[in-house]
Amino acid sequence: MSAGGERRDYVAGFAFSADRARVLLVRKLKPDWQRGRWNGIGGKIEPGEDARRAMAREFGEEAGIYGLDWRALAILTHRSGLWRVKFYFAFGDIIDDAPGFNDVGEALGTHAVASLPRNVIA
Repeated sequence: MSAGGERRDYVAGFAFSADRARVLLVRKLKPDWQRGRWNGIGGKIEPGEDARRAMAREFGEEAGIYGLDWRALAILTHRSGLWRVKFYFAFGDIIDDAPGFNDVGEALGTHAVASLPRNVIA
């Protein structure tokens, strides 16, 4: 559990092109175990915020893209109960409008689903 004894809840989203051939990913700087690796875009769910709204907010903040229809995919819970991640997906060619970097200097890139980078987080 967190310092306060409460589970930490997160969201992570994968936005695909309308034809499902490409996905927008972020090359992480933090935390250390993710540094230099490509991942979905997401973050913490704020107190009182539902997960789907958190997904839309995080994606907007990190990729500058709003208005996607986020759909629930899966929930991953750490065996200790320390954290839980709710995964989402969306489709739209708006992913091509993402800037090259987010506001914390992490690279954003659109990748072919059929040939993802080797350093993508599994």
